Amino acid sequence: MRKALRALRASSSRSEAGAAAVEFAIVVPLLLLLLFAIFDYGRFFLVQMALTSGAQEGVRASVLGQSDSTVSTTVLNAVPNEIIALGVLGDIATCSAGTMNYADCVARSSVTCSSNPASGVTSVNLTLSFNWITSGALWFFNSPIQPQTVTTTAKAKCNG
Repeated sequence: MRKALRALRASSSRSEAGAAAVEFAIVVPLLLLLLFAIFDYGRFFLVQMALTSGAQEGVRASVLGQSDSTVSTTVLNAVPNEIIALGVLGDIATCSAGTMNYADCVARSSVTCSSNPASGVTSVNLTLSFNWITSGALWFFNSPIQPQTVTTTAKAKCNG
């Protein structure tokens, strides 16, 4: 009788160890995907905040009466190249015409106070094509999330 109980215990512990390995193989990829998704969203919001800050600095320069070229330079100086590189994942070729400059990745348009009447509104629009890291994992599920456009706009009233 004791031998039968020992054999039963040994076989049940071996099957439980196998079940734990199967559970581990199922859960770990999902946890890693969740971890990388959290990292990706943090990166996305960092890029969005940097673009918003750059647009706000451009509007401020415009309200102070700066020229179009100065406003554009102010915008580009306010958005660090490292943040742009995080957004495009270091791939300059997707946004540069051979100049190898991250500033070419940010599409910008502005309506400055110098070209508006005194009661006009100045605005700066910044756009960046953002590349997701987790889209490689989601490609398996045919998810079309690559890339996403980050657009931010800042406005202010001229002379007001």
